[in-house]
Amino acid sequence: MNKVELISYPNQQFSIDVDNNRYDLSIKDCDGFMVIDIVCNNQIIVKGQRLLPGIPLIPYLYREQGNFLLVTEKEELADWQKFNISQFLYFIANSELAEIRSD
Repeated sequence: MNKVELISYPNQQFSIDVDNNRYDLSIKDCDGFMVIDIVCNNQIIVKGQRLLPGIPLIPYLYREQGNFLLVTEKEELADWQKFNISQFLYFIANSELAEIRSD
């Protein structure tokens, strides 16, 4: 798993290059809950999806070229004020996803 650096800011956009793919992520505070947009190689994968902990953020296996996972203490809901303190975003490569799913 690769840690994705978040900043403690309510609305942020950034790009990362992983496994020969470019991901553009946008995380926004939406009246007390967080939402995420994920674009991979200029294709929208998810838009306005609630940012929830402990579940893969790309919900469709056929769209995966890796996936993102938010990890929080005690599965707390996403809170930008806790990003990189007690809440962390990770990118999980395809090879790691295969290992996780086979367990």
